[in-house]
Formats: sequence, C-alpha cells, structure tokens
Amino acid sequence: MKYLRTIIVVIILIILTVIAVIFMPKSKCYFDWNIYPELSILLDEENFKIIKRELITTDNSDVFLFYYDGRLHNLSYANFPHTYNLLRCIPDIKNIFISILSPRTKTSLHQGSDNFANDTLRCILPIEASGNLKSGINTDGENKLFKQAEWIILDYSRPNYVFNKHKKNKTRLLILDLYRPHNIPRGISQKPTEQLL
Repeated sequence: MKYLRTIIVVIILIILTVIAVIFMPKSKCYFDWNIYPELSILLDEENFKIIKRELITTDNSDVFLFYYDGRLHNLSYANFPHTYNLLRCIPDIKNIFISILSPRTKTSLHQGSDNFANDTLRCILPIEASGNLKSGINTDGENKLFKQAEWIILDYSRPNYVFNKHKKNKTRLLILDLYRPHNIPRGISQKPTEQLL
C-alpha cells in the first residue's frame, strides 16, 4: 500500500512538473520598438531613403563598425554623413554597426557577453531585406523575419542566430545596441567574451 501511494505521488509530481514547464510564461526575448521612441527618426520616409542610399555602398565586408563601445569609427562620418547626423540624435547608444548577410548564410548560435548584453538591447533595422521573407533572426527558438524599415528589438543576452535563406540576394542591417530602459529586466548572459553578431 505504501508503494502504491509513493508511485501515485511520484506520478502526480511528474504531471505537475510537465504542466508547469508547458504553461510557465516564457521570458520575453523580443520587444516593441516603441520602447525607444527616438528610433522613429530613422523610419521617416526621406531619412530612410537617404540612409539606404548611403549604406548600400558598403559591400566590402560582412560587418562595418560605425560606433563601437563609445568610440566613433574613423570612416563613419566620411562614408555616411546623413546617417551619422541622424544617429547622433539617438541617446544611450553603446554600439552601431552595419551587417551584411550573404545569400545562404546562417550564423552559429551565439549570445552577447555579460559585460554589455545584460545592460543593452539590440535594435535591428533591415535596410535591405533579401526578399520573400527569407532572412531573419532566431532568439531562444523564436523567429522574427526581417522586413525592410521595420525595427526588431531583441534581448541579445539570449542565444540567437541570424539567417538569410535567399539564393542570390543579400540582407543589409543597421544594428544599434542601446542601453536598456529601466523597466526592462537585466539580461541573462554569463558569457565572458564579446561577439558582435
């Protein structure tokens, strides 16, 4: 009889654990871009056209550092004067860079390091998406597809990868790391070294 009770208790505990895992709210990994209203300046139709025209000229590397850890890259103003002046209007920037995803690309699963990703959110503005919703980012198992001129804000302290499944077209992204608003919980990364993308 005691064994039967023990077995029933164990079965009940297993069932409750499974229910808790299935229905427990998952931590948020994507955020509405309106948490940073100052980003709207880049979505203005005229500004976006000029930014796109300037950034499309960048094609010689996968990543172009624009502003990194509080330091302006020496070619930023010369190559992208209008974009540079617009970005100066956005407060609390930690990093800015341009990322170009070649066709048929998928990065390895990675996450930002604890020394910056826990205190920032990554803001991705697709300047040119490869088309047919074939490129995007996966964070904690949840996909967000890149659409031109639509911000994706994510918690870069969580495991993620980017992809471009298009056979011919590249995807160009303007990426900003901004300090987290005070009402957003700190990130979860315990990674000691830093990766940009």
